[in-house]
Amino acid sequence: MAKAKTRAPMTSSRPPKKGEKKSVAKQLVELAFDCYDLGIDNDGKAFGVRKGGHVARPLVDSRFSVRKQLGGLFYRQTGRPASQNALTEAIAVLEAEAEYTGEPTQLFLRAARPNPDQIYIDVGDADERVIHVTPTGWEVLNANCDVPVLFRRTNLTAPLPIPEPGGDLEQLWQFVNMPSEDDRQVLRGFLVGAHVLVGLPCPILALLGEQGTAKTSSARRVFALIDPTTAPVRRPPSDADSYIHAVQSSRGTIFDNLSSISHWLSDAMCRTVTGDADVNRTFYTNGDAYVIKTQGVISITSIDVGSLNSDFAERAVWGNLGVISATERKSEHELNAAWAKAYPSMLGGLLDLVVMTLQKLPEVHLDEKPRMADFAEILAALDLATGSNGLEYYTLSQETIATSIVETDDFLVALTEQVTGRWEGTGSDLHKILRMPASADQKYWPRPRGVDGALKRRAPDLRKAGWTVDAVAPDPRSKRAKTWVLIAPEDGFDNDAIATAQRARSLYSLDLDEWEGRVMRDGAVPDCVSDHVTAHRKGLHFDCRNPNCSASTWYDEYGLLAERSEGVDHELMLALIPLRISLPELDGLVAQRDASVKAQEESTNATCDRWVGGNGDGQTLRSKLGSE
Repeated sequence: MAKAKTRAPMTSSRPPKKGEKKSVAKQLVELAFDCYDLGIDNDGKAFGVRKGGHVARPLVDSRFSVRKQLGGLFYRQTGRPASQNALTEAIAVLEAEAEYTGEPTQLFLRAARPNPDQIYIDVGDADERVIHVTPTGWEVLNANCDVPVLFRRTNLTAPLPIPEPGGDLEQLWQFVNMPSEDDRQVLRGFLVGAHVLVGLPCPILALLGEQGTAKTSSARRVFALIDPTTAPVRRPPSDADSYIHAVQSSRGTIFDNLSSISHWLSDAMCRTVTGDADVNRTFYTNGDAYVIKTQGVISITSIDVGSLNSDFAERAVWGNLGVISATERKSEHELNAAWAKAYPSMLGGLLDLVVMTLQKLPEVHLDEKPRMADFAEILAALDLATGSNGLEYYTLSQETIATSIVETDDFLVALTEQVTGRWEGTGSDLHKILRMPASADQKYWPRPRGVDGALKRRAPDLRKAGWTVDAVAPDPRSKRAKTWVLIAPEDGFDNDAIATAQRARSLYSLDLDEWEGRVMRDGAVPDCVSDHVTAHRKGLHFDCRNPNCSASTWYDEYGLLAERSEGVDHELMLALIPLRISLPELDGLVAQRDASVKAQEESTNATCDRWVGGNGDGQTLRSKLGSE
C-alpha cells in the first residue's frame, strides 16, 4: 500500500516516572502514531496518511486535517474533548516527526501516472478507492490494495462514480449538443488525453455556441468525467493572483462565458497547461515563502472570444455546440436524473478508450508534430484504436485558427492592410507604415523597437495563412538592424490547400456522376435524378412522385455507395476548412485562377508572335518567358 517514507518515531530519552500520568498531548501523539503514517511533500508541508490509505491529509488548516480528525478520534475513545493547547502541542510534535521521516513524497491531485503504462485515478470517496488503468484493462482498487502513489484532496474535491464495465461514452451526446462528428472526435480525444496526459500539457477546451446551446451545462458534464468538483464552473478571474488561486485547488477548471480573453489571462492559461508556479510570503512571517504549483486541465465557454493570442490558439481545441430547439430542450431536473443513470456507464466507456489508447501509443510515430505534440500522439493512438480521424481534423482546425488569428489580431490586421505584395525593411520601417486600428489597445501596440518581437511571435501564424516571412540577420559588426522580407499570398489562399481541395472536388464530381448513372439505369428520369441522388447519397430512401419514374425507393446495393459518398463528402469538407470557403466559392476561385493563367498564356503567345514577326526565334522566347 502507498505510504510516506518513514523512520521509526522519535522517542524521549527520559524514561517515564512510575505512576506518571500521560498528558493529553502525549496521548494525542501516540494516537496519531497508531492511526497515521507521517511525511512531508515536495514543498516541505507535513501530512498524515491513514494506515492502509492512499490520501495525504495536511496536519492543519483544512477540513480534512489530521488535527481535526485527531480531535474526533480522541473524543470517541475517551469521551472527553482535547483542549486546543493539547492539540497544538501534539501537532507541533507531529510536524517535527514528519520532517524526521526522510525524503519528501510527491502528492497527486486526482490523477497520477508514475510510468507510461500505469495510471491511477483517485475516486474521491470516503473509502479512498482508486481506479487503476493499464494497457491490459482497468480495475477499481479498495483502500487496502497496494497503490504506489499518494493523493491529496482539497475542499473542492468531489467523488467520481464507480465506473461500469462495458460502458458507453456515446451517451454523452444526449447531454452535450455537439452535432459535428469531427468535433466529437476531438472531444473524445480531449477526454482521453485529460486522463493520460498527467503531468504533461493537455489542451484547453473551448466550447463555443450562441445563446441557447447549453455551453455551461455541457462544460460541466464533460469535466465531471475528468475531475468533478463542488464548484465546477467559475467566473473569469480579475487578476493573476485570483487566477492562480482559482486553478490550484482542482485538476480541472472551467471559466464560463468569456466575452474576450485579455493578454494576461491568455498567458496565465497557457502557463497552467504547461505547468506554472508562484511564490508568496507566508502569513505572519517576513522571511518564509510558500510555493503554489499548478498544472491542470482548463476549459472556457464563450459565444465569441474575439481576437486570440497565437500561443493560446495553438494550445486549444475547439468544439461548436448546436442550438437546442424549444421542443428538444429538457429541464435541469430531467437532465440530472438521466445523468445519474448514465454517469457510471459513460465513465466506464471512457476508461475503455483510455486502455485502447495506451495499447496503441507505442505504435505512434508522427513525422510532423504540432505545438501540442503529446495530445497529437493521443489522437493518433485513438485513431489507430477506433478507426477515427481525429488527428487529421485537429490539424486542419489548427490551420483554420491560424487564418482567423491573422484576421482578428490587431497588429496583423494592420499588417495585412498595408502589405499586399512584397515588402522588405526593418521593424522600425514597418512601424512607420502601420496604422493602429481603433479597436487596438495602446498598451499592447508595439513600439518601433518591439516590432521585431511582434513579427517573430506571429510569424508561424502568417506562414500557416500562406505568407512568406523571412528574417535576414545582418553582420553583427555592421551594427545594422535585422531586415524582414514579407510576401503576401497572391489571392490569400495557399496553393497546396487549393490543390488538395481540387482533388477532393474531382472525387466528389465522380461520385455524383456514378450515382446519376446508377439511378438512371434503375428507372429514374432526368427530371427527378438529382432528387434521387441527393437522398440516396445520405443513405435515405426516396419515394419519387414523378409519374415517369420507375425507380424503387431503395436498393440494397445503395448502402455501400452511400458509405463511400459519406467518406467523399467528409474529405471535401476537410479540404475546404483551411480555405474557409464553400464549394461554389471553390469553383469560382479555380475558374478565376484558370482564367488568369489563360490570359497570361495568351499574353505570352502574343509577345512571341510579335517576336516571330520581327524574324526572331519565337520558340526560344516562349521558353524563356515560361521559365521566368
